[in-house]
Amino acid sequence: MTRTTEALMHGGPAPAIADARAALGYLADRASSVDAASDYERVLLTLDTYTADASPSASEDAELEDPRAAIAAARRALLAAEGGPITALQIEVLLVMLDDAVAGDLG
Repeated sequence: MTRTTEALMHGGPAPAIADARAALGYLADRASSVDAASDYERVLLTLDTYTADASPSASEDAELEDPRAAIAAARRALLAAEGGPITALQIEVLLVMLDDAVAGDLG
């Protein structure tokens, strides 16, 4: 069971935020262009702004095998992060930003 799944079951947003950060970092590192990497980094920076936390993620989620798995992991983690320092509206903004980054990266 991943930490994101545990967060969904137990309501804890901190592990989900760590998983979201890890997935976004993975996507930025493996983006198809500098512009796409910047778009993923922008999502990550916005998440850090919302949570007031720019600390590195300690997450090593095994789901991060390819970009599509990382995108799915980021979406799940962002949805699981609601309730702590992040509001539902902020989650929606992050998901729209992620969709835009994915469109710019994978078409």
